[in-house]
Amino acid sequence: MACGPTEDTIAVARDQAETSPELATDCPGPVAETEGVVALYTFDQDQGRAQVADVVGNHNGSVQLGLAATVDGPDGCDRAFSFGSDDQYIVIDDSPDWDLEVGSVDLWLWLPAELANNIGVFSRDLDQRQAPGHISFFVDIEGRAVLRVQPQDDELENSNDAVACSAAALPLEQWVHLGINFGPPAVELFVDGQLATGEGPDAIIGGWDCGQPGEYGIAGNDLPWVVGRSTFRSLEVLGTLEFPASGGAIDHLRISSERRDFSGLLAP
Repeated sequence: MACGPTEDTIAVARDQAETSPELATDCPGPVAETEGVVALYTFDQDQGRAQVADVVGNHNGSVQLGLAATVDGPDGCDRAFSFGSDDQYIVIDDSPDWDLEVGSVDLWLWLPAELANNIGVFSRDLDQRQAPGHISFFVDIEGRAVLRVQPQDDELENSNDAVACSAAALPLEQWVHLGINFGPPAVELFVDGQLATGEGPDAIIGGWDCGQPGEYGIAGNDLPWVVGRSTFRSLEVLGTLEFPASGGAIDHLRISSERRDFSGLLAP
C-alpha cells in the first residue's frame, strides 16, 4: 500500500518542462500501454517547474498559482502532482489531438482526509451546449466519482447527458485508479477496475442523474483541459473555475485515442 503524499521542497523554476523522462514501468495499472496514447503526464520530473510534461507528445500543461509540487505517488509510480493547500491547478491548451470521437482517460487520484466541497478532477467544458464533446469529472462532497459527457443540444436539456457515478464513496487518504471510456458503445467509468453502476438524482447539480446513458465522444470543441478545477458553469473559456482539488494529488494522467479495458485492475 502506498504511503500518503509528502510535500517536497520546491526547486528552482524552469520555463519549459522536459518532455522525455523515463516512464515508471512498474507503475500499477495499464499506464505502460503506449498504443493509442495521445498524452501522458507522469509528473516524475516536474517538481518546481512552471509546466508539467507530456512525456509522449507535446501537450505540456501550465501550472497555475505557483510552481509544480510533487509528492509520493502510488507504489512503483514515482512522483505525483500535488494540488496542495494553495489550490494549484493545470491548464493544457486546446489541440486538434483532443478531437476524439472515441477514447479514454485514466489516472490515479488521492483524496484528502475530509471533503469540504465537490472536487473538480478535470474539465473540458463550458456552460453552453452549442458545441459537442464537453467532459467534466468530479468527486462530489459525499465522495462519489461523477463523470459527465455532454452532446450538442440546442434545447439545453441536461437529461441527454451521459452521467456515470460510483455507487459508493471513493476511499480517502489512499490512491484509487479511475478509468473513463467515451464514445460508442457507451460512456463508462471504472473505479479500481470495477465498472461504476451508481444511480440516483442530483449528481453535482439537479438535472444530472447518475446512470444516464450515452455514447458521446469529446470531439467538436476548442476548449483547454483544466486539471484540478471544474469549468462546467463557465460562460467563457477559463472564466469560472470551481471546485478546487484542495489537499489532493493526481498521478499518471493519460489521454488515449482508444478505449481501454480497465476491468480487474486493483489498487496497489
